[in-house]
Amino acid sequence: MTAEQAHVNAALYMLEAHGVLLLQDRRFPNLVQLVAGETVRGSWWGHPQGNVIFRAGERLGGHADIAMAKLISDKVTFVHRRLWPQLVAVGRVREDWQLRDLGTEARTLLARADAERQVLASGKGARQLESKLLVSSLNIHPSRANTAHGCSAGMTSSSDACCAARSDRLGKARRI
Repeated sequence: MTAEQAHVNAALYMLEAHGVLLLQDRRFPNLVQLVAGETVRGSWWGHPQGNVIFRAGERLGGHADIAMAKLISDKVTFVHRRLWPQLVAVGRVREDWQLRDLGTEARTLLARADAERQVLASGKGARQLESKLLVSSLNIHPSRANTAHGCSAGMTSSSDACCAARSDRLGKARRI
């Protein structure tokens, strides 16, 4: 077993036990600290284990039992399958806190996601919908040269109760 696989297995164990695991955080358990073996201040990309952290995150995010959402403190959070119904319930409820302050771009994009079930999008509107848990999104890297900041998000409407857990299966989002 490779060190990378050992990190993924440890993260899966934590997710099974606790239900959620952040990508990076100073206070809560997170993948970056698990892989690096220390708290990483600032960007983990510059850490000597940065590439291992990235690959472990990609593998964890692509696992059939794991979804990713901007859940805790608007940070990337890995969510175990057992909590998917609760995650989707939040997205479906469309409370005032979710809809308040949505810009025109976000409202238009949400209407498209509801009508089409899946859309490709990027920008402020996509980020707003993701942070309000109104869509399930995943990064799509058209080429290895692109960074996460320049990618489009494949978005699945939360009101459709879908959760796309694997970027290579965007067209086959699983129903919960």
